[in-house]
Amino acid sequence: MTNKESPSREGFFLSLRVRRLLYLIYGIFFINFAFIAWDLVGYLDLVALVLIWIILILAFIFILYSVYIGDDSRYVRYLSFAAFALSFALFIDIMIRFAPAYGTDEIAIDTYASFLFLHGKDPYINANMINVFTVTGFPQSLITPLLRGGSVQFLIYPGLAVLLFIPTVLLHVPSYSVLLIFNLLAFVVVYQYYRNTQFTFAAPALAVAMIVNLEYAVFSISGVTDIVWVTFVAVAYYFRKKPWISGLMFGLAVSFKQTPLLILPFFLFFLYNENDLKKDSVYKFLAAGILVFALTNAPFIFANAYDWALNITEIAFQPIIGVGIGPSITAFAGYIYIPSTVFTIISVSLLFIFFVLYVENYSRLRFAFFTFPIVVFLFNFRVLENYLIFWPFLIFLVLPDISRSLQSRNVNQKNARFALFSRLTGGRKITAVILVLLIAGGTAASAGYEITHYAPHAPFSIMNVTGGANPLDAPGDITMLTLSVNYTPVEGASLNATPLYRIFPNTQLDNVNSLLWSSSSFLKPGINNISIYPDTASDFLSQNATFRIEAYYGNYSSFFSVSKPIPVNNNLPFADPSLIYPTYSTSQPFPGWSVKVTGSYLYTYRYLPDGINFTLTKDLAPFSGKNYVFMTSGINFTYLGSSGAIYSYNYSGDYTTLNLSAGLANFTFSNFSGVMLSFENGYEKYWIGYSKLINGTYFRMINRTTMIEVTNQNIINFRTLLENLNKYNWSYGNSMFSFVVGTSLNVGNITGEFYNASLSIDPGSSPASTGFAQSYTLLYLNNSFLMEDRKW
Repeated sequence: MTNKESPSREGFFLSLRVRRLLYLIYGIFFINFAFIAWDLVGYLDLVALVLIWIILILAFIFILYSVYIGDDSRYVRYLSFAAFALSFALFIDIMIRFAPAYGTDEIAIDTYASFLFLHGKDPYINANMINVFTVTGFPQSLITPLLRGGSVQFLIYPGLAVLLFIPTVLLHVPSYSVLLIFNLLAFVVVYQYYRNTQFTFAAPALAVAMIVNLEYAVFSISGVTDIVWVTFVAVAYYFRKKPWISGLMFGLAVSFKQTPLLILPFFLFFLYNENDLKKDSVYKFLAAGILVFALTNAPFIFANAYDWALNITEIAFQPIIGVGIGPSITAFAGYIYIPSTVFTIISVSLLFIFFVLYVENYSRLRFAFFTFPIVVFLFNFRVLENYLIFWPFLIFLVLPDISRSLQSRNVNQKNARFALFSRLTGGRKITAVILVLLIAGGTAASAGYEITHYAPHAPFSIMNVTGGANPLDAPGDITMLTLSVNYTPVEGASLNATPLYRIFPNTQLDNVNSLLWSSSSFLKPGINNISIYPDTASDFLSQNATFRIEAYYGNYSSFFSVSKPIPVNNNLPFADPSLIYPTYSTSQPFPGWSVKVTGSYLYTYRYLPDGINFTLTKDLAPFSGKNYVFMTSGINFTYLGSSGAIYSYNYSGDYTTLNLSAGLANFTFSNFSGVMLSFENGYEKYWIGYSKLINGTYFRMINRTTMIEVTNQNIINFRTLLENLNKYNWSYGNSMFSFVVGTSLNVGNITGEFYNASLSIDPGSSPASTGFAQSYTLLYLNNSFLMEDRKW
């Protein structure tokens, strides 16, 4: 063996060892994946189970191949692609089972905009978008809050974000189905590029790319749309030697979302160098990009150019709360005061610094421009995971080019400089360093000016958190806080103020927005004692948590830290009686309420703006005599009765019907809709059916433990009930209140809606009831506007 041959043979054996190790990793990965999949699908999905068995067999083949002594087999390589394809299909199938209709407000807004466009309405007119979350049923807990109240519910992305989801509206398929197509296309682009470039390490790189793409598929199913622009940018890079095609693809990327504009200066310089320093390549690229951007936005520009331009530029100036993992936490979480504009200055300055470094060190940083946005976004005021996580996928695309550059050792490749930088630096690195330092110094000076000259004194300040309560009777949570707030109106401001509140608990992060609370009480000049309440069920505060609370409005904010858990008054009679805090759980639709189904009918539910709809549908299973759905909550019946509590609700749907076969005196229920109260662990039951088709009230005591009543009134007077039950010596232990819909007939389906419920307590009945009556009345007024999951 000659010295010349030695490196080649060593490289061959190294490649062989790496490849065998890779197949061992494949085998371990697919075994673990198969068991995770099985845990999610269970025993009754035969198609999924067959796919799992095939994946396990392939895993065995890969492990065997890793220790097989013999020549490489291309068929095993094909099997690895088959295993990844099967795993991807199975993974998507499993994820779809748990996927929400709209996982983010962005995809809900885009889809609703498509819906409006199909119906001849301009989605860039904000008034047309006002019902987006009501119509799409997007949860209020996942909205993007504005600093002055409300949420982002208008369209801020260019025209392709509207046009791309039109097929999902027409075909009535989930919006994320479009995103999954782009997940597949993104991987195909990388695979095809590796084939064209004959990339040596294509197999391991593709394996990692596939695993990464599985994570991106989770994002897509969850409503994160970034895979669309990533795919278009990847294709633009693929066709960089054909500027027209590359420009078209980049234009489509920007027409879907403005994010790719961040790398446009770098890409233009890269394109210029890749096409032999020909300026017309840049002109062709820009012309094609502008053309396709104009075409995809033309319907909206012609309809209303002003609103279109205002909305798509609004993305850079939205007055929204800070969230994320970046250094901006020090500002929005109350560590130190830093205006949000400081982070914008830092991000823009970093972009300029990276561009100077890129131009001056092009031969070494030629393929690095996909990495720069990670640092730029890290210093943004909002730093969500999707701002950072998608850029590394584009690095997979440049790996063959990096490999070729390293092999050729062509680090002295001729590169161009823009005339501006050539004149400034004169080709000297020290001058480029000075230029970078000047930009950094200017950034520091600008940031310092913002901090020292733009520090508005908040007119309101939290003096103390004086107590907590749980008027919703949510187990383990605080659902009301009382604050002492000082308000000193600034010159020209209103004498009344209504700041918003945000709680940062010292617990795990369940929502990037933290906990959003509000109050219906106006602040008046001086010291105010007010009560605040959570905006949604996901904003409940754990009783054992310490926390920092912020009062904010616009650019004003004030913080107060609570270092010990707040003592809570739990002597409360009813959990969420107005049904205004949906949890989006099939088994527990509201805090403190659980669902039980009897019989063979299938149960579904749907949230109303201030209540819930239940539907029982006949199944293919043998008919069961009694098919009921119960939504049940524990209550303090003695307290409610002695306090003179009155509970009312509205109802629509199938009414209670009577079985009079044994005469009116011995009536029973055929269909039932109404309320049931049970005591002593369900031993004693009082059924109160509702029907507006009857006159008056009919009562029957079936036996010692069961009473039934049917009435045309949907008002529950707990004092009257208490007096009635006392006549029959009933006890009140373990009192439960249930909304019930059901039938004992063989009907196709039965449905009922309970909504607009309210609980009122006469404060004069007992001194103990006064506090609850006041706090609950405020709670209801504060949250009755909530609009929730209504499918369209």
